[in-house]
Amino acid sequence: MPTKSPKKETLLPQLLEIFRTIGYEAASLSKISELTGLGKASLYHHFPKGKQQMVEEVLVFVENWMYENVFFVLRSEDKVENKLEKMCNALHGLYNGGKSACLIGALTYSEILNQSLSKLKNTLEIWAKDLEAVFMEAGKSKEESKDLAEEILITIQGSLIISKAQNKKSVFTRQLQKIKDILN
Repeated sequence: MPTKSPKKETLLPQLLEIFRTIGYEAASLSKISELTGLGKASLYHHFPKGKQQMVEEVLVFVENWMYENVFFVLRSEDKVENKLEKMCNALHGLYNGGKSACLIGALTYSEILNQSLSKLKNTLEIWAKDLEAVFMEAGKSKEESKDLAEEILITIQGSLIISKAQNKKSVFTRQLQKIKDILN
């Protein structure tokens, strides 16, 4: 009796890991099939437009994750310090403590990134605005808040790249701790 194909929602975290580990170009349908354990027919059942649809849906998955685990936290009524700590803890989990690459970094030199750039740009802009609001809530000026928000995004993305390149999770973890302590 054939095994039942998993729901699409359970495939998206697997696809996220595949794309951020080996990139878009290296993720052939054969490789995706091998890594998910699903046949090509099952993959096309869930993603009729193929690999492009897979990465597009992974980007939506990540955006939804950001809303639930980062934007919601930053917009909460919690204390400012707690907001940054909760955001950093969520990011620590998403990036496996710095072991997993950022999807943006993995897609940077891919043609698919150009097609999906507006979604990624929008997510980063929302994140920056929410961080800016947190710093303004903490009493920082608008200009200083904007600079701090940008600095945090650069720190997160940059430390992910360095952690991955040097195979040192401690780089990412150390930078997250600095973000948590930024207002102390």
